Parts: sequence; C-alpha cells; structure tokens
Amino acid sequence: MTGGVNTTFGRLHIHDAKVNPNANDGVVKTANSLLGMSKYTADFLGAVAKSAELAGPLVSDSVKIWTSHLKDSASKARNMLAITYCFKTLEEFWNKRDVRSGTEAVKITGFATAAILPDAQMAGSVAKFATTVDVALTVMDLSSELEMHNTCVDLANTPMGPEVRKVIDSQLWASACKIFKLALTLFTGVVATSAWIFGLAIPAALATAALVASLGAIGLSFAIGYSEHKAEWKAKVTLSPA
Repeated sequence: MTGGVNTTFGRLHIHDAKVNPNANDGVVKTANSLLGMSKYTADFLGAVAKSAELAGPLVSDSVKIWTSHLKDSASKARNMLAITYCFKTLEEFWNKRDVRSGTEAVKITGFATAAILPDAQMAGSVAKFATTVDVALTVMDLSSELEMHNTCVDLANTPMGPEVRKVIDSQLWASACKIFKLALTLFTGVVATSAWIFGLAIPAALATAALVASLGAIGLSFAIGYSEHKAEWKAKVTLSPA
C-alpha cells in the first residue's frame, strides 16, 4: 500500500498509517536503530544511573566503588546526550505551548545544563532537580497512556478496516506495556527523589523493591521500543483533548 491511512474514531486519530518497512529487521539492526536515537539512549542511561544509585546501599563496600562509578558515568553520559536534543525540545515547547512539552523542556535543559557546569556539586544538584521534574513528566505520561488505553478498549467492537484494526490493536498493547513501565518508573523516581529531597537513607527493603522496579522498567523500555520498531503497521496515534 503506497498511501497512508488517515482516519478518526471519536477522540482517537490515526495519522498516515503505512506498512512498516522495518518489520522484518533482525534483532541487531533493531537494537542499533533504537540506540542510535539520542533521546532513547539518554533515557536508558538515566535508568541505568538510577539503578546503580539504588543498588549502592545493598552491596558491600568493595562493590560500592563500582556502582558509584556506574552511576556517575551513566549520569554524565545522559547529561551530554541531553545537549543533542535540548534545542529540539525547546522548539517543540515553542510550537505547542502546553504543560507537557514545557515540563520536558525544563527536564532536558536541566540535564544539558548539568553537563556543562564546571562545578561538580552544582551540576549534581541541577541534575537531581531535572530528575525531580522527570517524576512530574512521568505522571503526565502515565495519565495520557491510561487515557489512550481506555479509548482503544472502547473501540474493540467498532467496525473498521483490517489495517486500522491492526494499528489500534498494536497501540492497545503498547499502551498497556507503557502503563506498566511508567508505573515502575514512577515508583522508582518517587523513592529516589524523596530520599534526595528529605535527605533520608532508603531502607534496604524499599531500595530493593525500587531497584527491581528500575531494572524492570529498563527491560520494558527496550521491549516496547523493539515491538514498536517491528510492528506490522506504523502510524501516529493521538487523542484530541477531552
């Protein structure tokens, strides 16, 4: 099929649905495509840094050296990558002027600023602030995905063409996985951010649960990206405001 499918069902809009040319890509090519996107890689490194931080209180002193090194290295790499798409997020905020894009612009600008600050302590504080903003962004994204998932569920019995049905079914499963991933990310973010804000040590049991959640979110993030890359049909699916 050469042309794109554009259609609307209530609040749900499907833009330019087309057969996905990457559907038959192998594992290595798909992984390279995902890691080739600076935003995806930066988010991945941020999750690794958070996992290393949570693992710190749970390991022996000899291992703490390595978890601390992993945390610092992943954080610095994440901050440097944020520079590469900082202006893109600022441009998106300028064009959209909504709360979500503004919050993301603050987050990415914070990480990018942390990468260029000469004072390590100040850079760490700015990065922590950006991480706190990321918690708010996660709440927004979780709410949006719940809305998207419920809308797709409501369309289960609505008559539509087979190609559109494939797009919606793919979106339904993607939203379900994203909801789970965002819930894990939110839990991890709240634990780590609360410890920083209130200056409290994270209890071992809570740190363990947060670490498991963080590692689970990393795995789900890759699985979601992999599934979307290899979906039979590609389309942009959006919701109009309620």
